[in-house]
This record gives sequence, C-alpha cells and structure tokens, in this order.
Amino acid sequence: MEIVIPPPLISFLTLRLGQVSKTLSREAGLEATYGIAGLDTLQLYQDFVTEFQIETPADWNLSRHITSERLQPLHSLRQLFSTRYRITNSYIDLTLGNLADMLEAGIWLAP
Repeated sequence: MEIVIPPPLISFLTLRLGQVSKTLSREAGLEATYGIAGLDTLQLYQDFVTEFQIETPADWNLSRHITSERLQPLHSLRQLFSTRYRITNSYIDLTLGNLADMLEAGIWLAP
C-alpha cells in the first residue's frame, strides 16, 4: 500500500512554496528538496501549526529545524569539537512525511 501525502498538506505547501507535485514523497526534506531555510522555515512551521491546529509542546524547540541565514563561527567550532553539542544541536530537516504524521496526529511530533 502506497503512503501518500494528504491533499490538505499538498494544498498548504503549494500555496506557500509554489509547484511541489513533482517531488511529492514522504522523504522529501523541506530544505533539501524545496530550498526553504531560515525565517521562511519559521514562518512555514508557524503557519502549519496555526492552519491545521497542531498542538505544540511547552518545550517546542524549532531551532533544530531551522538553518541560520548568517555565519555563526562559535556554533561551527562547537559542532566540530564537541560530540555532545553535535548531538543536542544537530539540524533536522523535516520531511513531508513528518508533516503528514503531525497532521494526522494533531500534535507536533519530534522526528
């Protein structure tokens, strides 16, 4: 059985990102596939939780899902030299599958 992306999510993404149908798969990452980053990512996530009434946890940490649009030398050094920092601060590119699962559950799910 093929797992598809829900039509409401397709409409939401098409409205905000333009043509997305050629790359519709659960594995398509928002940054890797569609090139969305920085404040655009933040706005997309906020619109997503608002439009679909997704419940967010009290400790909702979006920083792991948003790449910075500016140079961060201290962050880069920590990433290079600290395993613990890499584990707790590594970037996670959310996929369409992640968003589809959240849409179905009605709650923000950590990937």
